[in-house]
Amino acid sequence: MSRGIFVTGTDTGVGKTVAAVALIRGLARAGLRTVGMKPVAAGLPRGGGVHPDVAALAAAANVDAPLADRNPYALSEAAAPHLVAAREGVAIDLAAIAAAHARLCTLAEVVVVDFHAEVTSEKVAMGWYLDGRVAAVLGTHTHVPTADERVLPQGTALQTDVGMTGPYESIIGMRPEKVLERFLYNTPRPFEPAKRGVQLRGALVDADEESGKALAIRRLRVDVA
Repeated sequence: MSRGIFVTGTDTGVGKTVAAVALIRGLARAGLRTVGMKPVAAGLPRGGGVHPDVAALAAAANVDAPLADRNPYALSEAAAPHLVAAREGVAIDLAAIAAAHARLCTLAEVVVVDFHAEVTSEKVAMGWYLDGRVAAVLGTHTHVPTADERVLPQGTALQTDVGMTGPYESIIGMRPEKVLERFLYNTPRPFEPAKRGVQLRGALVDADEESGKALAIRRLRVDVA
């Protein structure tokens, strides 16, 4: 099995690519041949070209791989990929994505996949779909760490949300009183970032160096301030 990390999230712009880039840089610094993959990218620059997320993943990697494998589907409109694909008449083929992933695995020791998932069940489903193909499937977006971390039967670690890195004395990162005013009075209020109770949240995955299969996964919490 190739060593792979699958980063998922339930919205656009929630930090999947930021997390993937950090992972790729760390793995590359450790001396592993590492490449990033974004199966479906929505929102190409005006006039065409490479999606910014795809470019960021490539800049962090230390393996040069064909764009068609790193980003099999590039969609014009910046919106939820499955909706854009339907509007643009593009049929997204999971077999084609799996084939591109397999080709990347011949070039790199580690493949980090940046992927959009709408709900928790989709992230769980993708974990089972990729079981045995990647070392980990790690989800993001809800801001709250889930207690469902586990290693699936074929050696893929799964956690549907690794949580928010930021202030936990807050309402998902914002000062509580500001958010409560908005809820109670049903009128717009400016949000202000909170500053207390800062924590780093994530997951630690132990993987076998030879097979690439996950041996264990545990939630990570570091109190910062």
